[in-house]
Amino acid sequence: MTMRGIMQFQTPPVRLLTVVLALPLLGGCGGLSGLLGHDPQEQEYKEAQSLPPLEVPPDLTGAPVSGALVIPGVDDGTARGAADGVGAAPPPEQLVAQDGAEQPTGPYVDRGVDGAARLVVPEDFARAWRTVGKAIEAAEMKVDDRDRSRGLYFVDYRHSQPRGRISRTLMFWADDQKTAEERFLVLLQSEGDHTNVLVFDDKEKLVTTPIAEDILRKIQQNLD
Repeated sequence: MTMRGIMQFQTPPVRLLTVVLALPLLGGCGGLSGLLGHDPQEQEYKEAQSLPPLEVPPDLTGAPVSGALVIPGVDDGTARGAADGVGAAPPPEQLVAQDGAEQPTGPYVDRGVDGAARLVVPEDFARAWRTVGKAIEAAEMKVDDRDRSRGLYFVDYRHSQPRGRISRTLMFWADDQKTAEERFLVLLQSEGDHTNVLVFDDKEKLVTTPIAEDILRKIQQNLD
């Protein structure tokens, strides 16, 4: 057999062997290409899509939390009551003083932080100016002058004051008290929905003696 015949005889097997040997290489190239083009996040996303929905444990599906705030030192019942409106502050007309007595709704005399007596009139300044002026006259106190722009009534008030030691010795038969007339300034001061009434002396100094309370109580008794 000639060399050419031998080569022709061997060609098909050689070609077949070449194809067989090339197949793994092609498969390997395809696998490498797939690895280089693989995105781990995309793979996780695909796996996540196939996962079943999240199941919440029964012990975590309780009732919604109450809207009431928890106040330290207050029990739950009190906190719930406050949230529901129970135990809320009563309206102003129902407020009571610390001693259990109801707060006065009309004019009343008390003392401020400075210790001076004041008359509280539950009226605005315009109305209180008229009613207090009438009450001063009804209390038989002489009004010498007035200045509405400053909220002042200039009043002559006759009152009793203790006699001095020498007078009591010389006039032992007389009463221990003597009558004196002094000039006082009655000031009206607006504060919110009410008006405060204070007493000053003729030197415009706040009077903190019992005379101021006497004047204010006389005015209070004659208010309409």
